[in-house]
Amino acid sequence: VFTTLYPVKVAQNLYKTLTNIIMVKTHEDPRVKVTLGLMESNPKLKLPQAMRAAEFTIEESKDPTLQMRVRRRQKKELPTSVTVNTHSTASVSTLSTLTSTPLGKIKKVRHTSHAAQQKRQNKKINEGKRKEAFKMATTL
Repeated sequence: VFTTLYPVKVAQNLYKTLTNIIMVKTHEDPRVKVTLGLMESNPKLKLPQAMRAAEFTIEESKDPTLQMRVRRRQKKELPTSVTVNTHSTASVSTLSTLTSTPLGKIKKVRHTSHAAQQKRQNKKINEGKRKEAFKMATTL
């Protein structure tokens, strides 16, 4: 039906154009790499701003699906290991006195009839952790 309405060459050209558009958007779009580089160099830059700076159109930078593609790509390209250098002036003995026993693990709550009771228990655990942390932070 499609080829009977249009000449075959027009249909083939239309198909090639559409597949090229889809391939550029879904696969290796060079603008995505530029966007990720801009966001890495300036962490305060918001994603739509970085997309516009990487020559995405305004409509494309507002498109949530394109934004999600960039975010997924950013997640994919995150480094797997991060080296953290810390220089501590506190001695080991002071650090060991600050550690305390864990108060309890918070359970994930499903929305059932039991959820209200579990939320109360989790709230109590959190309050205990907060009090303990405040006490440790304010003791000399």
